[in-house]
Amino acid sequence: MSNSANRRMPGAAKALALGAAALLFTLSAQAGTERVDTPLNHQDVVVRYADLNLATPEGTQALYARLSAAASRACGGQPGIHQLREQQDYRACYEKTLEKAVRKIDSQRLQALHAERSTTRSVG
Repeated sequence: MSNSANRRMPGAAKALALGAAALLFTLSAQAGTERVDTPLNHQDVVVRYADLNLATPEGTQALYARLSAAASRACGGQPGIHQLREQQDYRACYEKTLEKAVRKIDSQRLQALHAERSTTRSVG
């Protein structure tokens, strides 16, 4: 493979790599911690939530905000507005990563909040 090919990652390969990063969202053995391992930038993103009461709307919203920020970091951060393909790849990675994290945390309240926010994002 040429040096220029090594420096550029084709869109499909990048999307696949972002999808792989999304699949690496795993719960650690320690209760109240969500760990995201991202091979793309060798960055671990840890979300701690043992301090939150998920039985309250405030606790659930705080955890959702933490998971959302972690998903963004795990997917490399939001690209610039003029980078349309990168925006699409980022959005797909972000949504898959956040969805998987919400499913792994067994909270009906969190799942309902995610469903509500996902519907709002797709409508607007």
